[in-house]
Amino acid sequence: MKIQHFLIRVVCLLLVLASTLHAQRNEMAIQRLNASDGLAENSVHCMLQDHLGFLWLGTQYGLHKYDGYAFKVYLPNPDDPGSIRSRTFIESQGGLYEDADRNLWIGGDGGLHRYLRDSDRFQHYPLPAGAETLEHYNVRTIAGDIAQRGRLWVSVVEHGLYQFDPT
Repeated sequence: MKIQHFLIRVVCLLLVLASTLHAQRNEMAIQRLNASDGLAENSVHCMLQDHLGFLWLGTQYGLHKYDGYAFKVYLPNPDDPGSIRSRTFIESQGGLYEDADRNLWIGGDGGLHRYLRDSDRFQHYPLPAGAETLEHYNVRTIAGDIAQRGRLWVSVVEHGLYQFDPT
């Protein structure tokens, strides 16, 4: 009987020791990134991590893609129709959106853009039904359709809310 109690105590002690040896620390590593690391400026207005793990940051002076090591800054180039249209981007948290099809949508004072991953370029979109285009408006927020029909809801400063169908 004494041997059984002794063995039970030894097994319990070994289990406790084993659990403490395999315990993981939940430490968070925080690293500060700023203009000296490649950001165009130190104020980030909006960010989104896409399905590939890239971190997209919207600032007042450009759109940035961060891969965990370096930044790529997207700025407008009037001679390149595939460049982003404006330097000032995303003034609110909703200015970046990844839809169910994993398309990245970007809003700012250059209008509505879709990032074309294969070519690392941007496509610009017009308003749904109208002579004017979204490129002349400050797109504040982009959200997906709850019914997952592929439509976007786009809020535009001083112009209201638009339902946008990319097809």
